[in-house]
Formats: sequence, C-alpha cells, structure tokens
Amino acid sequence: MFFQKKKKPLDLSLQKKSASLDGVEIYVMPSAFVGRTLESPSRVKKELPKITLSKPVQKPLPPVVSKPLVSKGAKMKKKSKFTFVFSIIGGCIVLSLGIAGYFVIRSLDPQPEPVPNIAVETPDNKIQDIITSTPEVPLDPIPGIDTDSDGLTDIEEGLYGTSTRNPDTDGDTFLDGNEVFHRYSPLGIAPATLLTTGAVLEYRDDFKVFTFTYPKDWQVENIINESLEITTAVSLTTAASEKIILQIFEIGEGDTFEQWYAQNALGSTRVSDLHSTFTKAGYEEYIGTDERTAYVIFAEHVYAFVYDLGEESTIDYLQTFQMLINSFVMIP
Repeated sequence: MFFQKKKKPLDLSLQKKSASLDGVEIYVMPSAFVGRTLESPSRVKKELPKITLSKPVQKPLPPVVSKPLVSKGAKMKKKSKFTFVFSIIGGCIVLSLGIAGYFVIRSLDPQPEPVPNIAVETPDNKIQDIITSTPEVPLDPIPGIDTDSDGLTDIEEGLYGTSTRNPDTDGDTFLDGNEVFHRYSPLGIAPATLLTTGAVLEYRDDFKVFTFTYPKDWQVENIINESLEITTAVSLTTAASEKIILQIFEIGEGDTFEQWYAQNALGSTRVSDLHSTFTKAGYEEYIGTDERTAYVIFAEHVYAFVYDLGEESTIDYLQTFQMLINSFVMIP
C-alpha cells in the first residue's frame, strides 16, 4: 500500500479502489503482481550473442626499429679514407717498380746503332732527296687566310703588293687573284703583266727547252743531267718551308699517259680521279684531287708539278702554283 499525492496514474493495469479518507486516495496492488519484484529496465542484463572465431587472431608484431645510420656512415667514411690512401701508396709503389724494371730490361737489350742515310750523288738520287727530305704533309691541311676573298691568300698579297682588304686593288673590275692566275698584274691595267711589272722572274733551263715565271723572292735550284744534256728537275723554295718541285719524265715509246701514270704516279690518286684540262699555253694537263699535283704533257715527256707543304699546315700559295703552271711554255 502506498500513499501518494494525487498524480497521473502510471500506465499499469492497477485496480483502483476508493475510500473516503479525507481526500486520501488508496491504491491497491493488483493480485497478479503480488509476490513479484519489479526490476528497472536499466538493470535487466542483455545477453550478447556469442562470437566463435575460426582461427585465433594473431597480435601484430612490434615494428623493427633499425639502428641509427649516423655512426655507421661515419665508420664507413673513415674506413674508405684509409683505403683510398693505401690504394694511392700501393699504386705508386707498383708504378715505380714497373719503371725500374723497364729500364733494367732495356739496359740488358742493346739497341742497334743507327745506319746513316748516305745518298749517292747522281742527278736522279739528288732530286729524290729534295722530294723525300721534307717532313710529312699534314693529313688535313686547310686553305690559307684570304681576308678580302679575292683568290689570293694574305701571304700571297704580300708577294704581289696588293691589299688584303681590297679584292680589286687596281680598280679594273677584275679580282686580284683572277689577274694573278692569268699572269696579269693586279696593280695595273692590261696589258701589264706580272713579268713586265717585275713581280715575278723568268726561269729558263740550261738547255733552253722550257721556261716559266716564279715570285722574285723565291730561291731556285735546278738538277741537270750533263751527259744527256737535259734538266731533270727544278726546285723552288718559298720564304717558309714550302716547295714547288718540277720533275721531268719520259714516256716510253708507244705508251700512253695512263700507262705511264700506273708506273710512276707521285701520289695515291687514281688516274680516273684526275681532272683533265688545258694550260693557258694549250698543253694537256691532269690535276690531282688535292689540286697540289699537276701533270703537263708535251710530246713524249711528262712535266710533273708538286706543291710540297713541308712543315706548314695551311695552303698559302695555291694561286701562285696555278700561275706558275700557266706560265710554263716550251721554247721553240
């Protein structure tokens, strides 16, 4: 039995019995709830469903913590430094032993004494000495400097007194190099020639067979065969180490130039690679691919012109070389 103030009854099926006790309402518990204890919904234990695992769950392994690399790097650096030093010392020792061994072996192996190169004093051998005594020609010589692009190198301009900055020194509308090629003077109007102005000198062989002109500052040496009364070669030396050499050969009776060339070529150029043309005097001419070898044919003779660079690596007298060939004339 409970005594309470007048309230809204709970949502329970309670049987209400009233009695007049001065306004007091008496509530009687239904017989259905007699002997039972009421439990608060919050206190009712809920059964959780059981979970059955097929395999036991493995706990994750703790992460592996590597050792700091600072100390290891320092040790490696220190070690490599000592290894480098010892490698250098060892290499020096091995090199020293190798050099010492080389000189010991060389001292035990006597070197033969050099044999002097003695040339026989004959005309043929003498001209051969002129050709072969010069140093090897550079593999890739380059053209000399031509500042005004007139066909004459700056060095050749000095030979003829022309300007290195004016391609037409005398103002006659002809390039200086073109005039020299045709044997005209680049300092005067035609018919002034290089010979008449004194820029070149005339060479005549001792037996009056041929003649040509050459720069007045060059040195000339000729080789003759007195018994046959012929000139066999002429050598012209420039102010430097270059040379222009003329050799005279005789073609065998009934042979052609091609047959002679196969036996006497002065270079590695094949006869089929030679350029065929004519000189200003009208002689048949064959020019090599490097333009520094030319063969002039007259009667049964070959006049071979060779521009030998000597120790020079630039081609400074190519136009003068062509001028010399164009001035070559057989004396009637």
